[in-house]
Amino acid sequence: MYLYNQNGDRIAGDYYSSKGSKIVIDEEIQQGTYYVKIKPYEWSGTTSATYRIKATYAGTIKRDAATFEPNETIETAMNIVSGQAYSSSSYSSVDRDVYQFTTKKDGNAKIVLDNMKGGYSMYLYDQYGQRIAGDYYSTAGNVIEINEDLSQGTYYVKVTPYEWSGISSATYRVKATYPK
Repeated sequence: MYLYNQNGDRIAGDYYSSKGSKIVIDEEIQQGTYYVKIKPYEWSGTTSATYRIKATYAGTIKRDAATFEPNETIETAMNIVSGQAYSSSSYSSVDRDVYQFTTKKDGNAKIVLDNMKGGYSMYLYDQYGQRIAGDYYSTAGNVIEINEDLSQGTYYVKVTPYEWSGISSATYRVKATYPK
């Protein structure tokens, strides 16, 4: 049994069981749509079998009104304005946030991720989903900065929790300054 998020990324699973035993996935997840994939394992001489599945989850997560929660896909990314800082948070180790901005002319873009209360990584993608810069990891309290010369177009900034051990949520601030 495997658990996937709406992007098709496997969150948990890779568990095998035998007849009569249980498989349990116990995972912190954010609000959204998830998929469970169940497939047979080591069926020798068996042509059919039954199983029962039960999912228990918290439902709607209440968030601090002062904190904005952007979506986690390029298709539903949150628009950000040049020079304006945005505070947000992640509520699990799989809670990715995606922001977008559009430059009207060529020039340098500077994206800063700071005020982190947990470990994060940050990446910059072009309009085709190709990674331009990033692969930076930082622990709580540090700063991640991307400086990149860009052509006019739409770009995406992806913020991802990194090496979370023992924490269930963390805040951060992101600011992009780019040619308008």
